[in-house]
Amino acid sequence: MKRIYFYLFVTMVMLMLSFNSAWAQYVKVTAEDGTESWIEIRITIIGTYIWVDNDGWQRAIDGNTKGAIDLNDVWSESGGRGTHYQVTGIGDMVFCDCSGLTSVVIPSSVTNIGYQAFYGCSGLTSIVVESGNTVYDSRNNCNAIIETASNTLIVGCMNTVIPFSVTSIGDDAFNNCSGLTSVDIPSSVTSIGNQTFSYCSHLTSVDIPSSVTSIGLFAFYGCSGLTSVEIPSSVTSIGDAAFGYCSGLTSVVVELGNSVYDSRINCNAIIETSSNTLIAGCKNTKIPSSVTSIGYGAFDGCSGLTSVDIPSSVTSIAWYAFRYCSGLTSVDIPSSVTSIGDCTFQYCSGLTSVDIPSSVTSIGYGAFNDCSGLTSISIPSSTTFIGEYAFSGCSGLTSVTSYITEVFQTGEDAFYGCNNASLYVPKGLVSTYQSTADWKRFKNIEEIPDVTLAISCNNKGKVLVNGTTEFTNNMGEVSFYDGLENTFVFTPEGNCQLEQVLIDGLDVTLSVKNNQLKTIIHEGSKMIVTFSKSSGDVNGDGHMNINDVVALVNMILGQ
Repeated sequence: MKRIYFYLFVTMVMLMLSFNSAWAQYVKVTAEDGTESWIEIRITIIGTYIWVDNDGWQRAIDGNTKGAIDLNDVWSESGGRGTHYQVTGIGDMVFCDCSGLTSVVIPSSVTNIGYQAFYGCSGLTSIVVESGNTVYDSRNNCNAIIETASNTLIVGCMNTVIPFSVTSIGDDAFNNCSGLTSVDIPSSVTSIGNQTFSYCSHLTSVDIPSSVTSIGLFAFYGCSGLTSVEIPSSVTSIGDAAFGYCSGLTSVVVELGNSVYDSRINCNAIIETSSNTLIAGCKNTKIPSSVTSIGYGAFDGCSGLTSVDIPSSVTSIAWYAFRYCSGLTSVDIPSSVTSIGDCTFQYCSGLTSVDIPSSVTSIGYGAFNDCSGLTSISIPSSTTFIGEYAFSGCSGLTSVTSYITEVFQTGEDAFYGCNNASLYVPKGLVSTYQSTADWKRFKNIEEIPDVTLAISCNNKGKVLVNGTTEFTNNMGEVSFYDGLENTFVFTPEGNCQLEQVLIDGLDVTLSVKNNQLKTIIHEGSKMIVTFSKSSGDVNGDGHMNINDVVALVNMILGQ
């Protein structure tokens, strides 16, 4: 046992030595009034790289409002009396969310700066790299950190002036820089990285020069102050959700001559030409009928969008397409769509109704998560997959109707928080639903009630309903499930033809294809079917023969 304790002790000592850190660490902080003090914070120093616990930095900043961190003075043990470190590397997210940091000086010894090292430092007004640094510089007093060899601006602030020599703006360079109100991107820049201007909420305008060829993932995500954006003809690559959550956007235009993207028919959107995919829209977007898919995050966070007309050309709606569209009250998904992607309508709290067509086979993870305004939903029999949290948090639901007969287990918590809703299911399947997750979460499960359709037609044809009930020359009633798609087949007699189909006074004749109509009928509806004589049946006896010729001659002669 003593040997075990000895080995444990040795291991702990070796770890402490390898991390080269002590029990207490200090950094010099200069307050706004110029006073200097040593602040004890929680840091980890590995070799000469510094990693800092976020809470530790926050405590330092809280105690010295608008403080300036001096990375040339980092000590352990006690202020100024222990081990002094010459910092050569800054770890990932070291200064993350230090909103009271107003200035920072990067020592000449620093040769590596980690991922999002200055993320969320919204108060930064001054960034300086000491002269003599072999990897980074702050040329032309630009108030930024530039990677010298690649001419890439990697960290900026609200006062940054991008030098003309910069060729790319790196990932996260201005991420969460809420104080940034405008930016002048010089014509030397050819690429804008991932999340470069994400959450720059006070950025009101941006002029993308014609030198830029690529815009990264989430590049302007959350720039809620942006009202318009123009994509130059030079841009050949735009990352997913590049303009997601830009809730203030009213105009989105692609410059003429762009070989990859367009804004056809003044649609106020960016469309990938070859795939006909709409990748970025705004509250004024009109989706063209040529669009076949709506891309990842295309309308994400577009809270000003109140209605959307999705054309029948659209076959797929990608992840997050309409997430956080809180102003959207209703949506009609066309029957061309076969799947609803993950989180597609997540957090659309204003959504009160949605029509899921019978073509849909898959409802993705969190597709309608937290759509608290939804009061009822119908799931077609074609559905074979419902993902985790698909309808979770839909607290306003009072009725869920499932036409699924091959009952399957949904994703975990698919209906979590829908406890007040009643579930209506096909006849004979109540017990099956009651024993299947996540359907069994519903406290009240009942069979779908029958509804009655009043139907009439004249004697020049027949109507076959769902392949079982036939009507001709009479008026009658037929019963079936409320909300279920039904098939009506119209068969004219002799040389007659179908003239008109009315449902509750609405002419749906144009929806009849090859004498067949598929539609949903609700309780109390009425259908009137009219067959007419053939154009060659002059005397109206239902046949085309010599008697029609005689009748036509008599009509011409006026007899």
